[in-house]
Amino acid sequence: MPPSDFRHLASNRQPQTADMFGDFANLPLPARVNDRLADAMIAIDEAMQMCELEGDTYEASWLGPQVLAAYDQVNCIMKKISD
Repeated sequence: MPPSDFRHLASNRQPQTADMFGDFANLPLPARVNDRLADAMIAIDEAMQMCELEGDTYEASWLGPQVLAAYDQVNCIMKKISD
């Protein structure tokens, strides 16, 4: 599961400006990839919440574990990039 402060961290992201795009393009590839994977983890976290809230109303008992597996895979990639 995501860390308890994960939602807080995601909500503190600042709007992007044109200058930031230039700065972003100059970052090393691992930093840019990790940034995009962080966005993916936010989306996966939201999907996990949807599964928890609505999983009983939809025949999707398989969906929650698959979404969690995606989270774990992205997290693993981010750790490898950061090492």
